[in-house]
Amino acid sequence: VAATAPTDRNRRSVRCARALLLAAAGTPNARIAAEVGVAPATVRAWRSRFGTEGLNVLGSVRPGRGRRRRISAEMEAEIVRITLHESPPNGRRWTCRSLARATGVSPSTVQRLWAAHGIDPRSGRQSVRPQRQKC
Repeated sequence: VAATAPTDRNRRSVRCARALLLAAAGTPNARIAAEVGVAPATVRAWRSRFGTEGLNVLGSVRPGRGRRRRISAEMEAEIVRITLHESPPNGRRWTCRSLARATGVSPSTVQRLWAAHGIDPRSGRQSVRPQRQKC
């Protein structure tokens, strides 16, 4: 059985858990930070958050942190609508590049949206495969 590569979220959870276990054993923050590979301020933040919010937040990113959306929900809905209900000017089918030019976004954005919504670009329809849940 092949092992799957750990995701960033898994790595973050493991680091945080190791730090909290070391903290419970009485290890100083500076030593925990060196062993886990983060800054001492991160260890302090994890300990504080664990103390106030409990185990449920282990490894999670606080709301408002991380990369901001670069495309609005309205624009995302518009790209999906165009893909499913409109034909391109050449009358054939939408490609990532042609839809990107028509909507003013990058081809990779179109690809990500199609994948997220289960859209098969060859047929212009949504597939029946189950959608992945966002964590």
